[in-house]
Amino acid sequence: MSHEGLELSLDNRTLTVHGVTRNDTGPYECETRNPVSADCSDPFTLNVLSELHKPSITSNNSSPVENADSVVLMCEAQTQSTSCLWSVNSKSLPDSPRLELSLDNRTLTVHGVTRNDTGPYECETRNPVSADHSDPFTLNVLYSSYHQGANLSLSCRTASNPPAQYSWLINGRPQPSTQELFIPNITTTVKAITWVSSWEVIILPWFSES
Repeated sequence: MSHEGLELSLDNRTLTVHGVTRNDTGPYECETRNPVSADCSDPFTLNVLSELHKPSITSNNSSPVENADSVVLMCEAQTQSTSCLWSVNSKSLPDSPRLELSLDNRTLTVHGVTRNDTGPYECETRNPVSADHSDPFTLNVLYSSYHQGANLSLSCRTASNPPAQYSWLINGRPQPSTQELFIPNITTTVKAITWVSSWEVIILPWFSES
């Protein structure tokens, strides 16, 4: 006999499940009986595995600041009962105290991001049936040649007759009209420093006043 994908042998000792799906997990029990007694087996549950879909990587901060931010990368998979492996630059993760994996390997934390941590990163999910890779994920690490707390001196020079007049703007705010600008104790906040002469305009990113 058969019913909705279930087929019993003639002696009822064998049950075949055709085209197994996740709805066929069970539990299953069989009962034996004779004119004297009857007894049931323990429940039996199928662990139905399905083919995996491509995972994806998400981040709490895709544009971190060097030496100021930590980044959490998450491997998003539709199925939870999978193992997860990470790679960076097409290689296994290096042994580094700045790289921290969660217990289930689904979350990778990069502590104290540097410009060498851009990636690309990939995660792979797998089960006994299949495996699949995420698309590469690259961090846009923001950095500058100056370190937080340093002093910054900028000089604007141009050859002109009559002599040029100089104006400086920091994040849109006017500064003293001098040829040189000194900023003590800079921070790594992304701002714009602009100098204006009678001839040209230049924008230098990555600095702001403390």
